[in-house]
Amino acid sequence: AVTRNKKIRDAMYQGAPAADLVVSVLLDVAELEFRVKSLYEKLLDSKMTRWDEAKTDASNCIIELAEFFSGAKVLARKIKDDNLQKWFDSIAGEVRKLAYTEPVSAGRKIQQLINALEEVEQFHQFDGILQTKQYLADTRSHLTRMVRIANVQESFLASFEVVSDISYAWGHIINAYTAQMHDRIRRDPFSTLKLRCLFLKLKSIMELPLLRISQCNSGDLLSVSEYYSNMLINYVRMVLEVIPRTMFETLNVIIQVQTEKLKELPTRLEKDRLREFAQLDERFQLAQATHSISAFTHGILAMEQTLLGVIKIEPKKLLEDGIRKQLVLRISDICHKELVFVQKEVGMFSTRIVELDFQQCLHNVATQLAGFRRSFEYIQDYVNIYGLRVWQEEFQRIINYNVEQECNTFLKKQVPDWQSSYQSTSIPIPRHKPLDGDSSVNFMGRLTRELLRQTNPEKTLYLYPLSGWFDYEGKEVVGIRMFALLKESVGVLGLSGIDKLLCFMVVHRLQQLVTLLRSPKLESTWKDTVRRFHAQVEPLGGLPEAGIALYEETLSKMPKIWGAFLTTTAFLGQAQLLRRQCSVELSSTCKLDSNSLSCALEATNTALLTDIQAHYKNPESKPYPEASPILPEVAKYLTTAGIHNPISQIYITTDPLDDLPVLAFLFTLTQLPKYYVDSHLSVLAPKGRKSGPSGTLDCCPLVIGVLTLLRQFHSSHTQTFIQYMAQYIRVLLQPAKGGGSNDQRSPNSAFSVETACAIQFLEDLTRYGQIAREVVQMYVPPFVIDHRD
Repeated sequence: AVTRNKKIRDAMYQGAPAADLVVSVLLDVAELEFRVKSLYEKLLDSKMTRWDEAKTDASNCIIELAEFFSGAKVLARKIKDDNLQKWFDSIAGEVRKLAYTEPVSAGRKIQQLINALEEVEQFHQFDGILQTKQYLADTRSHLTRMVRIANVQESFLASFEVVSDISYAWGHIINAYTAQMHDRIRRDPFSTLKLRCLFLKLKSIMELPLLRISQCNSGDLLSVSEYYSNMLINYVRMVLEVIPRTMFETLNVIIQVQTEKLKELPTRLEKDRLREFAQLDERFQLAQATHSISAFTHGILAMEQTLLGVIKIEPKKLLEDGIRKQLVLRISDICHKELVFVQKEVGMFSTRIVELDFQQCLHNVATQLAGFRRSFEYIQDYVNIYGLRVWQEEFQRIINYNVEQECNTFLKKQVPDWQSSYQSTSIPIPRHKPLDGDSSVNFMGRLTRELLRQTNPEKTLYLYPLSGWFDYEGKEVVGIRMFALLKESVGVLGLSGIDKLLCFMVVHRLQQLVTLLRSPKLESTWKDTVRRFHAQVEPLGGLPEAGIALYEETLSKMPKIWGAFLTTTAFLGQAQLLRRQCSVELSSTCKLDSNSLSCALEATNTALLTDIQAHYKNPESKPYPEASPILPEVAKYLTTAGIHNPISQIYITTDPLDDLPVLAFLFTLTQLPKYYVDSHLSVLAPKGRKSGPSGTLDCCPLVIGVLTLLRQFHSSHTQTFIQYMAQYIRVLLQPAKGGGSNDQRSPNSAFSVETACAIQFLEDLTRYGQIAREVVQMYVPPFVIDHRD
């Protein structure tokens, strides 16, 4: 307890020794106690063996003296004395009867035997015979040793535990000297040997809480022991954490030397420039830093395995956990600080938000992580760990944890931090606060949303042949090079994390749209109109009697739901294109870095698909491989390796929505007048795009968004949508045949602009959906498509 009396408190502080001196005394005392206790425990363990050896030696000496006085054995000159022979035989028998289990009576008996041997030495028979006196002295020595061995009792250890008890210091007292322990370890890494003795001394904190529990034979003994053992181990980790922390501070020097100072040695080098590339000072600095790291490693590995309570501490495991913890902190800190794409500039009268260069941010992350990884691999042999494995495991854990926490915003039942399978108490992943005004939880959310902002359909145009997004001036905004840089910065695991986060976003948007379409108020407004339209265009193989006027009339009667439809489908298409680009980058990386793995996954995927197809052809004899655990495991590998098609993926399972093909078709009709066919780019381009952003979205995301929405339901919905589009194209061709005066033709084409746009939309739908061209040709004559081309 701390006194409130200022005079007493000042007197205590003035007379108190320095903290370093207290730590030195504490470590020395702990080491002394550890050595004394270890020696005494060895004596207890070998007590029986030592007792038997001393008893045998004493008995042998007495027997030899008895044989000497019997005249059968010669030590010096022969002397025969039957009385002494019998006496020594009786003494030898008494020695053999001694038992160490009765230390008190054995000690008294031994003392009597020693006194008797001292008295017999005064007899005249022993005068002038040094050998017999030596035998008597050896016998007394062995008997004295037996007395000492008999006095070695376990009760001494109990008294020793009471005297060395330091449980009173647990908590604030011992924590007050943690900083001094850190300084001592920095100065001398081998001081960990004394710290081990201190940790063993601190085990006394467990004695009092477990005493009564063990006495009543409670079943909670193991759980309580684990609790206090974990408390003690956490303190050990806190003290020894200074070693990996200091190692990583030294690693910063290695990173700086390797990335900024050391020049790469060319393949061919002139003799005159050898000294220039030798860089002896820099290499000496690198060697000093490396030696410092190896010294800390040697210091902690010098500790032996230690049992604290019910948990065993392994020095190598402690070192690896400490290195992993510091590695996680550094990587998380780099990603959190560098993956920031907007910055606030506070002026005198206002605050301005400045957008940072996306490519430069990715380049900074890639450069820092590459240098950090290269230096970490450099020191792996000096710290006796597998550097690449540790890097990949912890980087994967960081990415998966941040993706999981970011996905919580789309889940009803969220995964809290303490329940995350990627979080750890010994190697925690830091959770940074979200940036002000940002909806993202962490850097993975910011990175994904920045990709969505960079590829905004209002400002960019996606070109399928170039696999990239371009602005209205023809400059590439995001493309193959950008995704390659993205892979260099956050790696394959980062790309997989972005892909997973986009999946959650797509599911969230799809659920919102389906819920909106099924809302009773809205459903009642459009269902009757859609069903009347469906009845008037049946059969889809023919042509409606009202012609093009039917479509215009139906669109005028539809409620205002196209805004939500447009926003959702555009986002779906944009996210699907980004996922497709991620899969392309992942697939190419897998084929280049591990072609064997890529081939094996493709073969496994083909085999599983063959089994599934065989099941649907013959369900009775070919069971579906649903119960096999291989399907979900292979799916994870296929997604990470980029061997999948996001556009054909089913994201949600919901009740049928029979009128969805009609809704999707009518929505498409509202958007087609905003586009024209760009013959140079072979895409549907927004009208007026050459003069700058017109507010019209890029058509490619809309096509893929509509396709994604249709594929969440039965496959017949996609077929029905194609039939509606084909019927609409045939209706548009009727004025072309009649040669009406209001028929607007597209340049270099016999078709109207609307007809060309509808055909191009249908062509894009079949291309992205990997639908056979023959399916379209079943409803649209082939010469129509060929003539348009």
